[in-house]
Amino acid sequence: MKKNFSLAFAIITFVFVFLALYNVYLFGDDYYYITYSKGPMQEFWAHHVEHYTQINGRAIVHFLVSIFLSQNLIWWKLFNALMLASIVYFGSKIASENTLYSGLAFFLGVCLIGISVSRQSIYWLTGSFNYVYPVFLLFVFWYFLLKYRENPKHTWLMCILSFLAAATVEQGGMMAFGLCFLLVIRDFIVNKKVDKKQIAIWVFALFGVATVILSPATFVRFNLENQEELSFFAKSIHLIKYLLNSYFFTKWMLPLNIAFILLGLMKCKNRILKVIIFFSIPVLLYSVYFITASSVFDLVKVLVIAYLLLSYAIISATVILRDLKTNTITFTIAEILLVGSQIMLAVSSVYGDRNLLFGIFMLILMVAYLTQDIHLAEWNAKTCISAATTLLLAFVSLRNQLTIINGYHESHKIEAQNIEKIESNTSRELVLDTPDINYTWSMPYVSDYHKYYYKMYYNLKNVDVTWK
Repeated sequence: MKKNFSLAFAIITFVFVFLALYNVYLFGDDYYYITYSKGPMQEFWAHHVEHYTQINGRAIVHFLVSIFLSQNLIWWKLFNALMLASIVYFGSKIASENTLYSGLAFFLGVCLIGISVSRQSIYWLTGSFNYVYPVFLLFVFWYFLLKYRENPKHTWLMCILSFLAAATVEQGGMMAFGLCFLLVIRDFIVNKKVDKKQIAIWVFALFGVATVILSPATFVRFNLENQEELSFFAKSIHLIKYLLNSYFFTKWMLPLNIAFILLGLMKCKNRILKVIIFFSIPVLLYSVYFITASSVFDLVKVLVIAYLLLSYAIISATVILRDLKTNTITFTIAEILLVGSQIMLAVSSVYGDRNLLFGIFMLILMVAYLTQDIHLAEWNAKTCISAATTLLLAFVSLRNQLTIINGYHESHKIEAQNIEKIESNTSRELVLDTPDINYTWSMPYVSDYHKYYYKMYYNLKNVDVTWK
């Protein structure tokens, strides 16, 4: 029965995610990439060559975008829900053998993700292949890499999987490469040698991420995105402020942070350190409800952040030092990948809540990892903390996901009404209704670029379209 918990939570995740995805429609860049499949096959490939060499630099993800846009959206909705379910399945197995609690942590973690992040990365076709797909491949690769290290067979298949996991987007590619690198370093430190097959898998990951980072279009895009006259230091400071605000001053992150603190508290033996960790909870509550998540960093805000970072550092050091004795470095890898994936944003002036998804899933993995010593059959202080943490996460997560499901349901109603207006329109002017902005992304009224391709898709080139 124990072996089926990951599958059970994966199935539940699929259902909850699909209920929201079912009402998702085309947004933003979808209207641009759908043009790739409107002409003959020769033009289709020409578009992708131009896109890889001059526009974006991400080949595989946008190839998949154009393929799924050429079909009925239901296939993407099923595939996207399957990817999220697979993340829960493989992530829970990577985190712990006790998949009842790690699977529950991943399922609730997915449901907890705030709409500010999910509308840009999960509930949007183009976004899902730029963010969900790389995370999905990372977890698949991670799981099978651990299996391969136990039984090194089918090396070429692992090399191909390594390449595919790294040849996605900049953040995801570097995380797949970093995973291989950290495991190679671990082998060198522990065994004083490294298996040549492990090196080969690492090299293929290097080739994969190189196809993205060294693409000609990546340099073109980097130059276009960095035309602002800001120094690297100034951009880095702005990024750090943004990340601290996002992780410590956002309400939807609060349950995940509290779960991390409470579960981390259970790992700590020193009483003084336990007190420091415990009081980080009221500090965290104060930061979320009494300090505005703005760019202004006054003395109080700096002290709050310093205290929270100290508490998180104590938890991390406690877990890492304990795991080094058993050569288990899953938590360590997840933390390094979390920090690394967010620091990578310093090289780009364009980033947003969607880029947090990589770090969020690493944090979920860390929380799931911390659940491995929970035993509800033994009722004690640790059990009470675990039960309270679970109930908190369950209530907030499920409430959030049900709100998202309802939000996209209402948004789809407005979209259906707009399509009816478009199809029956005979005038040079057309007024459409504006849905709740929280359940859309990159709408045509946001920019002339999106409006151009929206009007092209619905054959409204000569119609003056406005939204009320």
